[in-house]
Amino acid sequence: MNSNSIRKLTLLEAIPHKNERLEMTGALLPLNLVVGVDHTIYLEGENKPLKRKICLIQETENGYNVYLENGSERQLWKKMPKNKNTIIEYSID
Repeated sequence: MNSNSIRKLTLLEAIPHKNERLEMTGALLPLNLVVGVDHTIYLEGENKPLKRKICLIQETENGYNVYLENGSERQLWKKMPKNKNTIIEYSID
């Protein structure tokens, strides 16, 4: 594992997406998923979307844990895989 802090993860071809031009064939055009520290995301809330900020991306033995921050509270949001489709960007001091 690298000692530098992770700034951003990109998961290549993580989201299947229908392309209007290919719709007749039923083909999917996969999109990339990008998450980064200080990125703002919106979660489904009971009455309105909940605004949260990604505060930490932590490397584990098998992947990456992405944490959200709400005030002083930090919670695990997603576990991302560690594979050939995952691109990591580190913070440079």
